[in-house]
Amino acid sequence: MKRIRELRKERGLSQSDLAQKLKISQGMISYWERDDFEPNITMLSRLADLFNVTVDYLLERTDRRESISSVDDLYLALAREAQARRLPKGAVKSVIASLDEYMGS
Repeated sequence: MKRIRELRKERGLSQSDLAQKLKISQGMISYWERDDFEPNITMLSRLADLFNVTVDYLLERTDRRESISSVDDLYLALAREAQARRLPKGAVKSVIASLDEYMGS
């Protein structure tokens, strides 16, 4: 899994360092990074927590690293997405108003 390698290197961790944090063998990290084996769901969850990303990000189902766990996170994600897509401010305000109405604010 290339994302495990990328995240490990971003944090300056060796395979041995990561293995120690997860209480597994360095060889298992190597297997994952070479795509010889995939981590089980429990280990995927632990990796996601350790690297502060989603399991979907680790599995390359999305390029979005962070999860949306609160309304504030949702608004921040919306703002980032609107900026990336260069949406007009009126469109963003309309979406926020709809979210506010839906959330009962």
